[in-house]
Amino acid sequence: MDDILNDNDLIAELATNTRDEVESRRQHARFSVALPLIASPGNFSDRTMASLSGSTVDISQGGCLGVFERAVQVGDIYQLDLDSAHTGLPRIYARCVRARMLHDSAVEAGFSFFASLDANELREAMQRVAKGVTRAAA
Repeated sequence: MDDILNDNDLIAELATNTRDEVESRRQHARFSVALPLIASPGNFSDRTMASLSGSTVDISQGGCLGVFERAVQVGDIYQLDLDSAHTGLPRIYARCVRARMLHDSAVEAGFSFFASLDANELREAMQRVAKGVTRAAA
């Protein structure tokens, strides 16, 4: 029974999820960029399901944050196209690690890539789409 967290422990743990604390745990710098984002089901058995179209909010070597009109399922695997026609970035497999409803027609979803993007390749892609002007996200 000692392994089970009580309400006070849960509240204390949630209190550590401040913006500063989350940012301090990040492994990679983020770029604020709005790119077309297509999330296709990544499991072979789900390939007949429809893809979701959205837009990125930010991107890093290890993941991205996107906004969609429909729900994205936390825990599911997706193949993401990060505007490959313009960025030159490969399609990448990722797991949805968090999602929250912003309003009736907007769902924010965080993805963790299975394989990190190359730092130089990501920086060059961001410079291509921003025409040389990039900024790191907070």
